[in-house]
Amino acid sequence: MKLSLHIYNNLKRKVKFLYDKLKLFKREKTKGRKLAIKIIDIISLALYQHRLGINTKKNLYELFNLKCSYKTLSENLNRFSELSILMLTLIIKAHRSNSHLIKHSDSTDIPVCLNKNAKQHKTMSKVG
Repeated sequence: MKLSLHIYNNLKRKVKFLYDKLKLFKREKTKGRKLAIKIIDIISLALYQHRLGINTKKNLYELFNLKCSYKTLSENLNRFSELSILMLTLIIKAHRSNSHLIKHSDSTDIPVCLNKNAKQHKTMSKVG
């Protein structure tokens, strides 16, 4: 749990940084009832859910002791899904620019056809 809390806090820090840089706070509603959960927390929870492979929103709700209802969490996750996608895209682009030039790949054979039929197929006949 300690590692997953570290992952959540790291995501939340990145989301807050991007939220402030993009000045998304200007798009927040100023009138009416305040949200039960801040937008930064909603986006962080959405990214956390997909980062750890949590299958359902209910599992996410049970993992965190939130002060709102499950319905509110579910509606807000759906409502701010576009912002979550935007944040995810920006985080991926930032990590891509800092990635190392040398990449590692898996050279495991992928079975496409039976070995007995491999010589008869013409897909890769001109290669090597």
